[in-house]
Amino acid sequence: MTNVIKELARIQPLVGFTFPEMASPDLTLGGYHIPAGTPIVVDYFSLHSHPQYWNEPMEFKPERWETENFETTQRFAYNRDGLGKRKCI
Repeated sequence: MTNVIKELARIQPLVGFTFPEMASPDLTLGGYHIPAGTPIVVDYFSLHSHPQYWNEPMEFKPERWETENFETTQRFAYNRDGLGKRKCI
């Protein structure tokens, strides 16, 4: 049942984006310059359906969560509740 819940949350996130975080200091991310103070958000749907991280990303496959090393190999590709001090409890 846990795998079904994780897969449902991956395919259809309850929240579309993270709360904005402000870049501090200036940084370069993926070749793009981001000035300090720029709001940054993560689009969960794009992250959870990116073919670089997910095999058949638009298919409902709860069995994908059974891989032993899934949490370490794709730990940032699935983010249902956020990260850090603002993580949802």
